[in-house]
Amino acid sequence: MALGSMRERITIQKKTVTTDEIGQKIEVWKDFLTCRAYANGLSGTEYYEAMRINAENTVVFTIRYDKRLANIDPIKYRILWNDKTYNLDNTDNVMYRNMYLKLRGRTDNGNA
Repeated sequence: MALGSMRERITIQKKTVTTDEIGQKIEVWKDFLTCRAYANGLSGTEYYEAMRINAENTVVFTIRYDKRLANIDPIKYRILWNDKTYNLDNTDNVMYRNMYLKLRGRTDNGNA
């Protein structure tokens, strides 16, 4: 994949737990990493399979490998892109070559 095709700017956020002024634990999303990505919607068989399980609002973001994301936990991270929030479903270190990461995210706020 040519680096020039990574035209989209995404922000990866990490969920942290903090304590408010009265001692209650609250979840806060903080910016973790901003980077360039290639964003691609699902097509063909992937799209129809996603429709079957009501996950058609899925986008696959391909980014350059970053060791800070090597063991990313989809529950603790999410992606912000084009004024939408994408919850991570899956991550893939492409061919285990530490060159690219594919992050599959799904949004619940409108069509992707």
